Amino acid sequence: MNIAHMIDSLTVGGAQMLILTFAKMLQQINLEHSTQHKLAVINLGYALLQESLEAHGAVVYTLESDRLLSPKENLALLQILRREQFDVIHTHLPRSNILGSTFGALTGTPSVCMLHSTWQDPRTSNPRRDQLETWTLQHFAHKIFAVGYSVAEVHQPRLQSKVIEILLNPVDEIPDITSEARLKLRAEITGDAQRPLLIAVGRLLPPKGYEDLLSAFAILRKTYPDTFLAIAGTGFLQDDLARQIEQSGLHSHARLLGTREDVPALLKAADIFVNSSHWEGLPLSVLEAMSAGLPIVATDVGDIAQVVSPQRGIVVPPHQPERIAQALIQLLNSPDQCLTLGEAGKAYVAQEHNARAWTQRLLTCYEKLA
Repeated sequence: MNIAHMIDSLTVGGAQMLILTFAKMLQQINLEHSTQHKLAVINLGYALLQESLEAHGAVVYTLESDRLLSPKENLALLQILRREQFDVIHTHLPRSNILGSTFGALTGTPSVCMLHSTWQDPRTSNPRRDQLETWTLQHFAHKIFAVGYSVAEVHQPRLQSKVIEILLNPVDEIPDITSEARLKLRAEITGDAQRPLLIAVGRLLPPKGYEDLLSAFAILRKTYPDTFLAIAGTGFLQDDLARQIEQSGLHSHARLLGTREDVPALLKAADIFVNSSHWEGLPLSVLEAMSAGLPIVATDVGDIAQVVSPQRGIVVPPHQPERIAQALIQLLNSPDQCLTLGEAGKAYVAQEHNARAWTQRLLTCYEKLA
C-alpha cells in the first residue's frame, strides 16, 4: 500500500510520536513479511522529526505553511497527492484534518482522521477554522478515530451522527539500559546518582499543570529534601516555570531539561513518573513510563484513570498539588510498592497498548478503504 500521513508540524508531541511509531512498525512489518508498504509524511510546519522518520523508511514532504489558505502550499499539496496516488491519507490535527480530507475528496483518496486531545490551545483557537474542520470531517472523512474514550466523548457532539471509533494510543517497548548508563545519566541530571529522581515528560503548556507539579515538589521536599525533579519538554511556559523554580528555591533540586532525544533512557533512569495535567486525552508519556516499569502518580483527567488503576499507580484530583505531594511521599516511603506498581504497569501496557497490534489495525482499515 501507498500510505500518507499528514500533520500540522513535526515537533515533538503525542500526535507526532504516533506517526513515528507507525513508521517504525511498518518498517519492521515490511522486513519480516517481505511486504512493500510505503509511507509518506506530509508536514505543514517545523520538521524536527524529519530525520527520525526518514531513518525508518518514510519519505517526508515539508510544505512549511502557517496558514490554512496558502495558494502556493495548497497547490503543492494537490500536486503531491495527484503524483503519488496514495491509497489512503491519514490526517492529524486541525489544519491537516481540513486540508487532507478536502484534497482527499478532490483526488479520490480515502481519508482517515485521528482526534488526539480534549484541549485546544487558546493562542491558536480559531472558531471559523474549527467550524470548517467540523464540516469537512462530517462530509469528507471516511473514518474517524479517537485516541481515547474521553477524546471521543468531547468531539462526538460536534460531529453529530458521524461515528468515532476508539483506537487507543500504542507504546513502543522501552529498551533496557545498563546499570552503568543509568547511574551516569542520573548523575548528569541530579549531580548525585543516589538522589531519588522524579520525572515528568511533556510540552510546557497550560494543560500539563506544571505549576502544580512544582508546588507539589516544594511540599514533598519538606519530607524528602534530597529528591530531584526533572521535566523533559519545551513550550512557551518555559520562562515562567524557570522563574517559579528560582523563586521557590528549587534551582538545585529541579531542572527543565528541554527537548530530549533520550526520553526512553531518562525513563529507565528515573524512580517515579509524575503527571500533573489539567486536561488530557490518553497521554503517551504515561504509557511510555509504564512501559519503562515506573510507578505512576497522575491526575484524574482524560483516560488516565482507566489506564492507571490502583494496581499500577496512584491517581489524584487535578489542581491539587498537596494530593500530588502526598502520593509521591507514599511511594517514596515504600520502595516495594514502587516495584510492584511498576511491574504491573509494564505488563498491562505490553498487553493492551501493543504498537504492533495498533499498526496492524490501521493497515486493515486502510486496506478496506482502498
